[in-house]
Amino acid sequence: MWWSFLFRQDIFKFDFLNCIDFMLVFLRVVDSWMLYPFGVVSNLKFASAFRVFQFGRAVRQVQLHPNFRELWIVISAVGETMWTLVWVGIMLVGVIYVCGILFLV
Repeated sequence: MWWSFLFRQDIFKFDFLNCIDFMLVFLRVVDSWMLYPFGVVSNLKFASAFRVFQFGRAVRQVQLHPNFRELWIVISAVGETMWTLVWVGIMLVGVIYVCGILFLV
C-alpha cells in the first residue's frame, strides 16, 4: 500500500528539484533532531539555505499566469529598484573610501 502511494505520478513527481529539496530537508532534520541533542556541531544548516532556489519555480508560475499580471509588474518594479539600490550602495562605499583616504592626512 505504501509503495503505491509513494510512487504515484499524480501525487509526487520524481524530478531533480524535488529530490534535491528532499535531501536538503532530510539533512536539516538529521542536524536538528539527531546531531544537535548529542552536542555535535555541524555545518548542515548552511545547506538548507539552498532551498531559496525553489522560490524561482513559484515566481515563474506567477510570471506566466495571466491573472497575476499586476502582481508581476509590482515584483519586477521591486527587482529593478533593488538593482538601483545596489549601485547606490556601491557608489556610497566608493565615496566614503575616497574621502577616508583624502581626509586621513
